[in-house]
Amino acid sequence: MIQDVGTYTGWKPTPSIDNISSYVGHGGDTYGFMSDNGFYPQLNASISVIVNLDYDYTYPSNVITCAIVQIVAKYHLKKPIDLRCTKARVPTFTCETQYGHKVCALYQSYRHHDGVPKAECEKTCKDPETTPSFIETLFENYRKN
Repeated sequence: MIQDVGTYTGWKPTPSIDNISSYVGHGGDTYGFMSDNGFYPQLNASISVIVNLDYDYTYPSNVITCAIVQIVAKYHLKKPIDLRCTKARVPTFTCETQYGHKVCALYQSYRHHDGVPKAECEKTCKDPETTPSFIETLFENYRKN
């Protein structure tokens, strides 16, 4: 399979193997990690990248692998190139209710910016203060006596 990690050419269903950022190999993804693995004919190099992120399929290819290919090309070809790699972003979080409790969950989109930094999320994402139930009050009184 031919894949292209650069964004400078735009997306094409079948990228050209003549692109400096094209490789013969494949990307992989499963629970907990994603990868790009292959041979780059224009660089005469095999590159394998694995990231512990599984919610954004563009991250390994367009951020990490693209940047590595750009560095290898710069030193191998002795000239700087710009593959227009996507810049890494700070993860953002949203307040969600999970199993009956408020938690700051990683916002599941790398492209949209609707989340907030974790520290900001944690300031407001709290379970509401609850008053003890009648049974809890009885139990507490029983323990005290």
